[in-house]
Amino acid sequence: IGNDHHTRLVNWFCTQQLKEIKSIFISSDEAGSLENISRRFLFFKKLLKNYEQFFQNYFPEDWKVEEQLTSKFCEFTKDSIKQVLSESGKNTDVDLMLNSLQQTLDFEKFLNSKFKYKDPDESLSSSYEFTDGKEALPKFSQSISSAFEPFLGVWVDHQNTFLSNKFLEFLSAPKLPSKEQDEHQANVIPSSADLFRAYRHLFSQCATLSTAGPLRDLAKLFSKWSLEYSNRIMKPTLPTTVNDESVAYITLVLNTADYCSTTITQLEEKLIETIDEGFKKDINFEPVKESFIKLMNKSINLLVYKIETESEFSWREMANTNWSHMEDVGDQS
Repeated sequence: IGNDHHTRLVNWFCTQQLKEIKSIFISSDEAGSLENISRRFLFFKKLLKNYEQFFQNYFPEDWKVEEQLTSKFCEFTKDSIKQVLSESGKNTDVDLMLNSLQQTLDFEKFLNSKFKYKDPDESLSSSYEFTDGKEALPKFSQSISSAFEPFLGVWVDHQNTFLSNKFLEFLSAPKLPSKEQDEHQANVIPSSADLFRAYRHLFSQCATLSTAGPLRDLAKLFSKWSLEYSNRIMKPTLPTTVNDESVAYITLVLNTADYCSTTITQLEEKLIETIDEGFKKDINFEPVKESFIKLMNKSINLLVYKIETESEFSWREMANTNWSHMEDVGDQS
């Protein structure tokens, strides 16, 4: 029938099929809100079943009408979600947004599976086309979820508040490990492990949502709170005077700084590996690593100073001994 008539026919059919969805799920109405995003996806799945039952046999398979219908639904839904998020702005409920985004990612995964578009990593990248030799995403990945990315700054701000509250817990928590701690566990400040557990969770969550600007902003949060941890938790733990009791705290800070330095380096490498090419240069944890190294050096210097002062009398006695008059040398001397 010719390309022009073919395109007009398919467009007309898709418009007719989506007419009801567009009239129900209006962004300004309750049905079009984020709370009802699951209803929107369920409604479309029913529409696909209806197409397969009543219309599939009327179209040649190579026209891919069902796929074009799905693409148009995704386009409409993405625009609708953008409008909803734009109107709510910074008042967006973060938990609701994340829940809606997760449902959207699940729906996109369903579409890729249905139309046999393989997603090897089952994760999102922020690039749509071929870049740096990497393959483009499967067709329906980010077809809707990309609408959320410009608004993920709200989520990052929320994580800043989360880490701030976490920090208040760290300040009040005991610095020395409990006596019940397994002897095989590292002798580090317990809250340091909690901090990096929180980082791992947030990194994993963000990488699923976006590997562009939001992940870079999250990395800056990691750097900020790591410096805070170094300056407000570890530095005050380091004693100013050196005695037998203070050794426990000196070695604790030394071990913790070593653990944090190693772990933050691993986190930096993972971030650079994961984030999009254009943002790799923004990942920089050098100031943080330097702060941990300074703490390690200061701890070692304190321990050496303790050995020096405690050995001073022995060295003096050794120097004052007239070794030339000694005939017998025992184990002690």
